[in-house]
Amino acid sequence: LGDLLADYVDGGGAVVELVFGQYAPDHVIAGRWRAENYACVGTAERDTVFTSGSRGRRWLSHHPIIANIETLTSNGRRTGDAPLLDGAERVLDYEDGQILVAAREDKAGRVAWLGFHPDPAVLGGQWRTAIIQAMAWAANLPSPEDNDDIPAARDNCPMDDNADQADFDGDGIGDVCDDD
Repeated sequence: LGDLLADYVDGGGAVVELVFGQYAPDHVIAGRWRAENYACVGTAERDTVFTSGSRGRRWLSHHPIIANIETLTSNGRRTGDAPLLDGAERVLDYEDGQILVAAREDKAGRVAWLGFHPDPAVLGGQWRTAIIQAMAWAANLPSPEDNDDIPAARDNCPMDDNADQADFDGDGIGDVCDDD
């Protein structure tokens, strides 16, 4: 599977990986996926995955995957102690430092990591929104929130219509939604 996913990304395909794709050496997507850093996170030890947590530090606060994500909790099945792999960006953490969202766009296609298992019985908050936004970002679709037809990954203000992408101070945040 890992070789097929890597080939898919090499062809420009989009992948959103969730918990248990990295779970312990005997339950991991292997092959080129891990060996050549197509994944965003490495493997985790079993005991660190089955813990509870909630949204913590935003590393890339304007990343389209986490636009308007204020609450997200998991009562188990999280990233665990899996490390961020070279080339991936840490987007959002749990309050204890486990990776909640990571992304990479250093290949022909994009890859997003969501550090939770999509089970409504253990999740709370805006986890469905996170999945939808991760799929839209990875597929490089226009942001559904602002109707300016700029792909979410390149939109410097993904929640507001700003087709001209004006950024007077050059900080990467569009003037329409920039506070400074």
